[in-house]
Amino acid sequence: WIVKPAAAYCGKGITLHRSSDGLPEPLRSQKGVACTYVHPPFLINGLKSDIRLYVLVSSWHPLVVYIYEEGLARFATEQYNLDSLDQRCSHLTNYSLNKHSKLFNHAEDDGVGSKWTLSAFRNQLQETVGAEKAEQIWRFVDDMVVKTALAVEPLMTEALRTFLTAAAEDRPNSQCFQLFGFDVMLDGNGRPWLLEVNLDPALRTESPLDLKVKSQMLVDLLNLVGVRVPEESLRCDSQSACESCAPASVFDESGVDTGGTNPACSGQSATESQRRPTQEQIEQAMLHHVNAEFRRSTQGKWRRLFPAKNSKDYFPFLDPSRTLHKLPFAV
Repeated sequence: WIVKPAAAYCGKGITLHRSSDGLPEPLRSQKGVACTYVHPPFLINGLKSDIRLYVLVSSWHPLVVYIYEEGLARFATEQYNLDSLDQRCSHLTNYSLNKHSKLFNHAEDDGVGSKWTLSAFRNQLQETVGAEKAEQIWRFVDDMVVKTALAVEPLMTEALRTFLTAAAEDRPNSQCFQLFGFDVMLDGNGRPWLLEVNLDPALRTESPLDLKVKSQMLVDLLNLVGVRVPEESLRCDSQSACESCAPASVFDESGVDTGGTNPACSGQSATESQRRPTQEQIEQAMLHHVNAEFRRSTQGKWRRLFPAKNSKDYFPFLDPSRTLHKLPFAV
């Protein structure tokens, strides 16, 4: 068993335990997460590893999930050996733990040190298991990410409806998006296992490799969600810094495309801008918003997992009353 205490991070407090009769009794009263230890793991040069995947959810209703094509692979620094459970740097792949090991390899060449890019890991995996098997593994990873999002979609959708007016009215919004850090490990058969999902993935750049991967990921993310640099031409005629003119969304309060102008600055009355849109207007606005976001994603390395050509495979997991999930989005 591997046990991670509650409210801990960076590998702190993680312990390993042997037991053939389930979780040891002394651990049952502890607050934390206990998981069956994955053995044997997939090894590279005799070392355990896990991969950090960056996942973006730009909308919960409709559900819109992207995965970044680049990421990180983190390695343990001691040879894998199940005989001793006390060798933390043999069993745990946390970078924050292993970077303090004397065996940590700081090599800057990709695919050599104790931290690689996901691209280098992909190449090594393909060399080890073959192209066909590797492709199957990555399909399983994609499926895992989508199903993880599906598992929490009801909770997140209701929470957004409570705290965000646009979500409560099924209108597109650009105010909320979430970057997640998925930590995944492969077992000896190449099966991916989800270790955890980080709500606040580390974005520190402690090495040139970190800077390369994370900076480009963030640039592509901000371009995808449509964050734009304010321009003088978007201000009111009075040249005042009118907050209502901020180009956060090209949709007015009714969910109708306004071409980037705000009703308050275009002579449209408050009554007109606040009227409840029809279902057709809501759907057209959402299609426009999600499809425009999808087009922007093709300019970087974000790949959309849902909606996708195989979306129907996941419809049984979704509440049929939330119809926006099934709109005919561009794929």
